[in-house]
Amino acid sequence: MNRDVRDLLLSLGVVAATAAYGLFRRKDSENETATTSVAARVVDQAPDRATVLSDDGFFERVPGVTDAIRRAVRTDARDEWRGVDIDGRDALELVDLVQNDLPYYVSSPGETHESGVYVEYGDTTVVVTAVGWERIGSLPQ
Repeated sequence: MNRDVRDLLLSLGVVAATAAYGLFRRKDSENETATTSVAARVVDQAPDRATVLSDDGFFERVPGVTDAIRRAVRTDARDEWRGVDIDGRDALELVDLVQNDLPYYVSSPGETHESGVYVEYGDTTVVVTAVGWERIGSLPQ
């Protein structure tokens, strides 16, 4: 077997083993180690290419989003993000919802607008984003 094929198979094996370990660890994890930060800030206007959602009560059903929006609007947060942390096993699904299921605007490099979901909240436009992470504990013995 030539060296390139052997290296490719070794690499695929390492990737498959790592993915399998991650799935195993996630399914067997008793402690809920995932956290998602939902953050919002007030903007003067949305980018021309962004879809702007109206706050029609939908966000009441999405954990943390309405709280982050209200905090940003209440404090008129323009230079800083106002956020809410959501902990639990399903917290990372919130990132998928915000970044994949809603019209998430991705700004170009050097652009002044933020990446995120743009929302009209009353007379105020806010941008909302979500970032998730999972704490890695000790490896099983």
